Amino acid sequence: MSKLANISPTVENLCVVLGGLASLLFIVGCVLGFFGVDATSFQKMTRFSQIMLLLLVVSLLVFGTGLYLKLNRDYITPNNIESHINEWINHFGLRNRKVPIPAGEKGFYFVYSVSIRI
Repeated sequence: MSKLANISPTVENLCVVLGGLASLLFIVGCVLGFFGVDATSFQKMTRFSQIMLLLLVVSLLVFGTGLYLKLNRDYITPNNIESHINEWINHFGLRNRKVPIPAGEKGFYFVYSVSIRI
């Protein structure tokens, strides 16, 4: 087994975030370079133009982040609904147990008995 398989989720998430930020800065630099904006031309701009350019870059970053989060969220499907319900029950500190589906009942994927912990 590879040593990379033993990386903690925190380190893995940190690498994803840092890699995403680095690539985002590279993309912003390429786009600005494409439009002819470099350090010297940025210094020659008026204060208003500099602020507008920075607002454009920030808004693109916010849009990109929102789009990334939207596309990567975990959708609930019939295949994963049971694990999501278990997660929600545990999050609220409730006690649960899986109960067999009653005989003759149709339309159930699973049945849980949920109660408050005392």
